Amino acid sequence: MIPPEMGESPAIEGAPGAGRGGRARTRAALLASGRRLIAERGMAGTTIADVAAGADLGFGTFYLYFQSKEELLATIVADGMAELDRVLTEATRGVAGPLERQRAAVRAYLAFAHGNTDLFRVMFEAAPSWAHLVEATQGPFLRRVEAVLREGMAEGVVRDGPVELMANMVLACVRWAGLWWATHDEPPPQAVAEEVITFLERGIGAPGS
Repeated sequence: MIPPEMGESPAIEGAPGAGRGGRARTRAALLASGRRLIAERGMAGTTIADVAAGADLGFGTFYLYFQSKEELLATIVADGMAELDRVLTEATRGVAGPLERQRAAVRAYLAFAHGNTDLFRVMFEAAPSWAHLVEATQGPFLRRVEAVLREGMAEGVVRDGPVELMANMVLACVRWAGLWWATHDEPPPQAVAEEVITFLERGIGAPGS
């Protein structure tokens, strides 16, 4: 709800009567502005006024789309996680073998981080302050890794161990590699991916594999 003292005319850009296309563009502009600013300044350093100004919109327009800065963050994270999940699904479709699928997923994950640095930083630097956001969105990725580990254990290419713990460790390794790369120019993304793949496979590989 728009605070009374901050209210604006119902005719402002992006109001419900502006048409579905106009509303979608306005919402997208607010999300893009929020994503950029939160990545640069963090949540504490970003205000709603900043987000609206960054989208070339009036302050009150923000409240037609989001109730709070926290809701904006939750939407950015949920949209980003959904897109990353689609990227990983496509990258691993039809790939045979658990380790081969993990390699494809790692390469796709880090390529996504490379191409979406600001989004990645929002998802994994700003969002963890709101643990419920991470818990709600990380589940699909953990289940994906757990499935690979279980299949690998069954085939004898992954050592036996506590699957849930190992999946969290794998995901943490890949995520932090992506965050590290976001603030470095070298090595190139492909080299980072191959280094992570080698590191992981030495950690989870079955003896003698």
